[in-house]
Amino acid sequence: MLLAHAYPGNVRELANLIRRAIVLADTPVVTATLLRQSIAGRGDVLPLANSRTDGAAETVTSYREQERAIIESALTAFSGNIPKAAAALDISPSTIYRKRQIWAERSGP
Repeated sequence: MLLAHAYPGNVRELANLIRRAIVLADTPVVTATLLRQSIAGRGDVLPLANSRTDGAAETVTSYREQERAIIESALTAFSGNIPKAAAALDISPSTIYRKRQIWAERSGP
């Protein structure tokens, strides 16, 4: 399965795929299912912020608000585990740490 994937991102994509599978694994063994999910990107792991299925109009929120909601939703889904939330979102854990620090600075004392 690993050999059959095209890896348009080259070695970096392969490394990220393996990292994501390891971080998301709930067991000491990375299974073929986890690898398939990593290859597929698993963008459906968390619901999108403000997604509606009833066809009703929705208000548009800013990118920053949506980004924060998505990150906080991922952190909630993974019980505050930043590496797992980052892997699910396909971002670096340092991005979440940095964003949280910015949010804390903006909220003030």
